[in-house]
Amino acid sequence: MTRRLLVPLAAALLLAACAQPGAAPSVPSAPSAPAAAAPSSAPPPSFMPLDPNGPSPDAARKLTGTVAAGVEPGCLILRTGTGDYLLLISGDRSAATPGAKVVVTGTEARDMATTCQQGTPFVVAEISAA
Repeated sequence: MTRRLLVPLAAALLLAACAQPGAAPSVPSAPSAPAAAAPSSAPPPSFMPLDPNGPSPDAARKLTGTVAAGVEPGCLILRTGTGDYLLLISGDRSAATPGAKVVVTGTEARDMATTCQQGTPFVVAEISAA
């Protein structure tokens, strides 16, 4: 036999020797979809509370602080000393001028998207001078 015939024959024999006896030739299959995770009994929290022992973000809260202008036009921030809150006021905004000390009542909206880029969104139900 010539050398040209021996190389392919040797390769075929080597591959045959590697196969398990009685095993069917393996054929690559299409990738399978990953197994779906089993549903848990409780949905994961959508936020982490600031204080696990404090009020829930859905509960009405009263905050006192100083109003400041946000980095974006039209955005107002309440600086409380423990955090900054983005004031979302749908009614009269006259009490919320930069530099004013105010008391606001409302709820946190941590999952709300805004264009203000700072502070925890806080939906104001009531605002008054401190």
